[in-house]
Amino acid sequence: MKKKERITKEDCVYAAGFFDGEGCVRAGFRTVEQPKYSFVVLQIVQQDPKILYVLKDKFNVGNVKTRERNDVHGTRSYISMLTVQNHGDIKKFAKCILPYTKTKREELVLAVDFCNLHYQRTEEAKNRRLGIIKEMRILKQQHKKDAEDAYKK
Repeated sequence: MKKKERITKEDCVYAAGFFDGEGCVRAGFRTVEQPKYSFVVLQIVQQDPKILYVLKDKFNVGNVKTRERNDVHGTRSYISMLTVQNHGDIKKFAKCILPYTKTKREELVLAVDFCNLHYQRTEEAKNRRLGIIKEMRILKQQHKKDAEDAYKK
């Protein structure tokens, strides 16, 4: 079996920059199953899955899946996604990249807070998880607006 390499500061810096540019933090509710439950995931999407496998293997987090898609012109292509949904993995990955991330820092902090509350079944914890999801949605709307404003300049 291949020995795991130690994660270096450079690995964390690279992953933070990559996540800032290509990653996202998603939070919401699964309503298909009963009872409803809340979730948080980290995702990075790329056409070429090679870097996603490098990140997955280096940090030992998540799963990479590739699927076919059709673009607006009907052209087929493939898209690959690294998805980190295990709360321990989310916290481990976030701990590494948080000191170096620029654009997704607030979402990552909220994701870690969410993970820390996940197994607490109190009403207070449930309300805080709901609050975190709302905060994330507000942040995403603000990022979208900021990007649109920057594009107009």
